[in-house]
Amino acid sequence: MCDWMAFVGKPSRRNVNRWIRRCTGLSNTHALGVALHTGSNARVLKAPITGSEFVELPEWHEMYAKMIEKTKFGMVHARLATDGNPYDNVNNHPHFTSNGSVLVHKGVVSAVVEDKDAKSECDSEQILLAVEKNGLTGVENTPGWMHLAFVPHYQPDVMWFFTNSSKLHYWEHDDRIYVTTIPVDGPNIYVLPMDQWVGVKETGELVWGPQIEPWKTSRFSQQKWEPNSDVESNLPWYMDSQFDSIALPPKKD
Repeated sequence: MCDWMAFVGKPSRRNVNRWIRRCTGLSNTHALGVALHTGSNARVLKAPITGSEFVELPEWHEMYAKMIEKTKFGMVHARLATDGNPYDNVNNHPHFTSNGSVLVHKGVVSAVVEDKDAKSECDSEQILLAVEKNGLTGVENTPGWMHLAFVPHYQPDVMWFFTNSSKLHYWEHDDRIYVTTIPVDGPNIYVLPMDQWVGVKETGELVWGPQIEPWKTSRFSQQKWEPNSDVESNLPWYMDSQFDSIALPPKKD
């Protein structure tokens, strides 16, 4: 299954690369993606390759150098595909909308009413569209099990987290905050509550969102994607975000 790590602050490229490799090592990855979000624009780079290959991409080094000084939030996602062929790069994470909402997901869900605006076959995009259009309680339209990190365009100074199944681990280090689906040990490692949206502002302040009533997990069949897939990608092998440098609405005082 997928894994992800999210951060608030400006970690070094070495630290981000370490997490890229760690996520891909645990997930037997089909694809790897990174999002950097400044609060006023976002940029995503993703490709159906391993983390070790990803960290050598010139596009990744260029993206980090261009964005990191202004970055407030970041996401690393290693994908083990269930719904949506990873060799069609639009199915890979992070997912995002044309106005700048960005989301990564671990889990499997089912939309009660499938959103026809989805551009991919990945079930995770249904979650993004649900919370984009209906707010954080929109996850009620996508029952299943999920671990989410989400920066909404309507609240770009907060990264939101949600889980309704296993643990999300939270810790602070060198004035940065990290949250991950990967089990971590050590002092001052916290576990975020279940069925409760928890936000982290760019200042590091925690904020509480809505509680969500638990639901039963649906059953899904796993699809296995082989390297010799004959499905051609409709995007370049190394896909820089088609929504590069999205202009988000100005912040309200």
